Amino acid sequence: MKQFILLFISLVILYSCKSDDDTNKEKPIKVNGVEGVGAFEVFADGEKLLYENISFYKKEDGSFYLRANGVDNEYFRFDFHENANYGQLWLQSDNLNADNSTTLYASKDYYVSESVDFEIVNISEKSIVGEFSGTTEKIFPNDVSIKIFGSFDLPYISFSESINDYGVFYSLNGESFYGFDGFDFVPDGSELGSIRYYNESPYQMRLIFKVDELNENDFIFDNSSVFNTIEFVKFSSDDTSVKYEIIDEGILSIQRIIDVSVDSSKEFIIEGSFSFKVKNPNNAEVIEVVSKQFRGEISK
Repeated sequence: MKQFILLFISLVILYSCKSDDDTNKEKPIKVNGVEGVGAFEVFADGEKLLYENISFYKKEDGSFYLRANGVDNEYFRFDFHENANYGQLWLQSDNLNADNSTTLYASKDYYVSESVDFEIVNISEKSIVGEFSGTTEKIFPNDVSIKIFGSFDLPYISFSESINDYGVFYSLNGESFYGFDGFDFVPDGSELGSIRYYNESPYQMRLIFKVDELNENDFIFDNSSVFNTIEFVKFSSDDTSVKYEIIDEGILSIQRIIDVSVDSSKEFIIEGSFSFKVKNPNNAEVIEVVSKQFRGEISK
């Protein structure tokens, strides 16, 4: 009887240890719905972050989108271009704060050479190997920063194989670009909402709408317009910026509005197109901006 009890206790201890090992063991990552392919590591201030599901795809202009989701509200985002001349990091985590509160960190989402460093080690038609590092700053307040570094060896899919993406294809004086969508925070109580687009160029656009008066229509805008308008800004490596002036009038077309509001918040996905011409107030530079289609989300 004693031998049976000892054997039972031993089995319980062995099973408990095995369960702990299984709990702490990293789960295989799933990339674009496929499990057990590729490798991916991210460290924040030296602490390894664990992710389970990764979305990774390439745009027509050579831009890449990498998204990773893990347990406990963990989220990682890395946008970069195949020419290795631009990158931006986003990190959302519950585990980097003593009180387990959720914090969103981000590197600068406009043109600054020291924002994010990364290297493409190898790239093929369907996979890419790379390394990255950068400093991300806490969104609210912005006086806390963390160092992030990592590497990846992942397969990707092309934009045409992905769906429901946020972004915009457009041209600047005939040169094609893809614009990433960026968070754009508005003050509490404001009746306006906006969508911001950026990429490896020094230019950034901000589409501004009146959230309570959205409708599918074509809108004419100029420098005096407050909403249903577009701001065009150029950033320099020294963090200075210049807001360009609209020449004559521009056209902003809202072609589709999707209500994705939750509880008391107002959230909408907007699809459409635009065209306008701007000039730099400090020199003779003129830029014609024409989009194919944009897709983005605004909230209030």
